[in-house]
Amino acid sequence: MPPPFLEAWYPGEEGGRRRSPTFFPANTILLGRLPVTFYQSVVQLPPFGNYSMSGRTYRYFTEPPLYPFGFGLSFSSFNYSDAESKPGTGRRGGHRHSLRSRGRTPVPYQATKLWQLYLAHPGVEGAPMRAPLAGFQRIHLDAAASQNRRFHLARP
Repeated sequence: MPPPFLEAWYPGEEGGRRRSPTFFPANTILLGRLPVTFYQSVVQLPPFGNYSMSGRTYRYFTEPPLYPFGFGLSFSSFNYSDAESKPGTGRRGGHRHSLRSRGRTPVPYQATKLWQLYLAHPGVEGAPMRAPLAGFQRIHLDAAASQNRRFHLARP
């Protein structure tokens, strides 16, 4: 069996320190997401001389990728349900939108998940399929547990 290896994308200045528990685990929970999209083939991409974003990046790419932006693996599985969206009014006249969902892990051990929120713009011509990452939360669940999480989005 070949030795294991770790490939770190954009680790930043603290990358080595943050990855050291991977090599020297002490109750380490591995968790990660891809910061780029991996296409199945260069045939899926527009010509190099075309500088339009159409057909590029996770925001405008309509074909199935090999691995999409945000893809990641976990040692557990999660189910999402009871999604709810409520417009609201925040302090000082600023509007806020509240999004809630329930996450549950059906496995008989503790699990951690990075809960990511992306927004879509259906029916808007020229708009990206997904807006940039609108929010994320790291959640830790006990065995066969569930919990609600809420995101608050400021509206201009």
